[in-house]
Amino acid sequence: MPEHSFTALQHKKFDHWKVENSDTKYEPGDEIEITGDIWIYANWVTIPIEIWDAPAKVLPGHVSSIIIFINGIVQDGTGIETKVNFTITGVNSSDTKISKSGYLEVGSDETEGQFILRATKIDNEDVYDEVIIKVVTSNALTISKNDFTTVGEKETVLNDQGYYWNKDNQTLEIKKI
Repeated sequence: MPEHSFTALQHKKFDHWKVENSDTKYEPGDEIEITGDIWIYANWVTIPIEIWDAPAKVLPGHVSSIIIFINGIVQDGTGIETKVNFTITGVNSSDTKISKSGYLEVGSDETEGQFILRATKIDNEDVYDEVIIKVVTSNALTISKNDFTTVGEKETVLNDQGYYWNKDNQTLEIKKI
């Protein structure tokens, strides 16, 4: 069976291939014998926990709310508190933390580097999602062409981090507060 090349539906991931009239689950790379016309189906499962809207890059002092989906359903503050444990590893500042309801605060003394934010289901430690967040301490924020974001998402990230794009002179500038 081949690797799938489909775009997954929101909150879904590819699980296995299924051949009509069979209960066997086939993985990419498995071989099957075809003796006639058959239907082969891609089977999808709902992702049990997802971190959404976590910033890819932050400046020291950054704050944001993290959105969590559990089984494809968005969780509000109370839902997050009762269903998810957050952990952060790799930080250098004791002021970098995340609340039980998903409010991320990056310490103003956080140093350049990266840290891992993990959301784990309270009732099953084997079910988690994690993202890497890069801390940028220079005066200019770099967004590489490899970032998988749309222009609108980049503008939101820039705005959240205190920058704006000056269209007149094509420069990235710090917002005056």
